[in-house]
Amino acid sequence: MRLELSPRPALLAAIATLSAAVPAATLAQSAAEPVATSASTVVLDYANVVATGSTIILNRLPIKLPNGSYIYKDVTINLTASSTGVLTVSPAKPTQTASPPVLSAKFNAGTYVYPSNPNYGLVLVGPSVVAAQSITRWQTNAAPALLKYCGIPTTFYVGDIKQNPLYATRLKPAGITSTEYSYGIIEDGAACGGQWGAGTIIGASQSGDYLTVASFKTTTGQDAATPQSRYTYRLK
Repeated sequence: MRLELSPRPALLAAIATLSAAVPAATLAQSAAEPVATSASTVVLDYANVVATGSTIILNRLPIKLPNGSYIYKDVTINLTASSTGVLTVSPAKPTQTASPPVLSAKFNAGTYVYPSNPNYGLVLVGPSVVAAQSITRWQTNAAPALLKYCGIPTTFYVGDIKQNPLYATRLKPAGITSTEYSYGIIEDGAACGGQWGAGTIIGASQSGDYLTVASFKTTTGQDAATPQSRYTYRLK
C-alpha cells in the first residue's frame, strides 16, 4: 500500500527522532560535498513525503544553506526493527540525490501573511509532480499561529493550462485562457464565503515575495473568464 503524506506531523517527528541517532555529518553531507562554515537547515515541513512498507521517501526536501539559498534533495530512508521493536536506519546513511527541476512559475513554498494585517495568512506547500503530466501541484492551507483568510484551502496546478485537470470541465467552459495565473479550486472548509467559497475557480501567481490569489466567480455565483476579486500575501 502506498500512502501519500504531504506533510504529516507525526511522520515528520518520527523521522527527526530517527535522524538524531545518525551522525549529523552523515545526514548533512555526502563525501563529495564541501564542508560549510555553519550548519544548513533541513526543512521537513515542506517536503513531499511518501511512505511504503519500511521505506520513507522525501521528495524535494528543502535544505537552507548558510548563505540563505535553498537546494532540494530526494531522500530515501529505510527502517529496520530489532526483535524488541527498536527502530534503526539501515543503511545508516540515507540515499540522497539532487531533486530534478520542476515547473514552479516562480512560486515559493512558505508562510505568507496579509500585509495590512499580518495576523492573517496562509501556507503554500509544493510542488509535487503530477504523474504522467507535465504539470506540478501546489496547495494553500491554514498556517500555524495565523488566522485563516480568503484563498484557502486550495489545490492549483502549474504548467500547460490544457493539462490542468480542470481545463475541460471548468476552465474552458468559463473562457479562461490567460497564462498569468495557475488555476485550481477552493476546497471544502473555505475560510471565506461568497466569491471565495468552496468550489470557486482560483488563480494564483507569484512576483518576488508576493503571492496573489484571484477568484474567478462573479457576485451571482457564475464562473468568469477574468479575475473578480484578488488578495495578495507577503512571504513571512
